[in-house]
Amino acid sequence: MAGRFRRLRAPTRRERAASRRSTKGKGARGAVTASRRLAAILAADVAGYSRLMGADEEGTLERLKALRSEFLDPKIAEHRGRIVKTTGDGMPVEFASVVDAVRCAVEVQQAMPERDAGTAADEPDRTAHRH
Repeated sequence: MAGRFRRLRAPTRRERAASRRSTKGKGARGAVTASRRLAAILAADVAGYSRLMGADEEGTLERLKALRSEFLDPKIAEHRGRIVKTTGDGMPVEFASVVDAVRCAVEVQQAMPERDAGTAADEPDRTAHRH
């Protein structure tokens, strides 16, 4: 079993020097350069999603779709956020500002009990977002 894995090693001085020489000064001459930016990432998901899907798949998807279009998407846009990807019940959302990310998360969390008003916590159609 030990022979199946290649042992990792640190680069030698010669390899490090060659790497530095091969990339030196290339940024200004048209080579691809990496750009960096700071971002705040908000990770949101639906609490109890698996249970909700098991109880009523179609209804859960319908309610989640309505929640996104009527509430979450406008709230994210209001705080200048961008949904990076949706994954079933979850979504990472990118914000240029930590303040915007926190404000968005707080407003969503505070509004969810109002949206769920009249629905008992143990009923299958309750959707609560965690941030």
